[in-house]
Amino acid sequence: MTAWLRRLNPVIKGEDCGLLVFEFASGASGQWDANRYNEPACPLPEARYTFGEFLAEGSAGSLRLHLDGRITLKKLGGAETEVNYAHDRRGFAGDCVYATQRHFIDRLLDGKPFETSGEDYLITTAVQEAVYQSAERRAPVDIVS
Repeated sequence: MTAWLRRLNPVIKGEDCGLLVFEFASGASGQWDANRYNEPACPLPEARYTFGEFLAEGSAGSLRLHLDGRITLKKLGGAETEVNYAHDRRGFAGDCVYATQRHFIDRLLDGKPFETSGEDYLITTAVQEAVYQSAERRAPVDIVS
């Protein structure tokens, strides 16, 4: 994985844009171009609903998150179709904080498994650390989970 990070807004401490390139063990590659400095081409508060557009491309097609929260799937050689899933524009960014806390409380009360585990979180943390290492070294870094 290789990462380039920048701070365009001089009044913040951290980075506000980054370009990440991943090479997965399967041989697939991925790219994430993220920018929180330049506004997306949509009316506010939509700009903060998804914090940008995301595109994941694979050997069988692509999956896209749009600024309005829609997700579309385009199978290779096929037309782009909308993926039906529940999302609400309740508060900040679809009220993700509320949904996360509600999920944690519900799982603590009913004893069912959480959507993500501590092991999942450790993998996320390893990726985050690799991003900062790569940006600091200005070189690719292997992600060890």
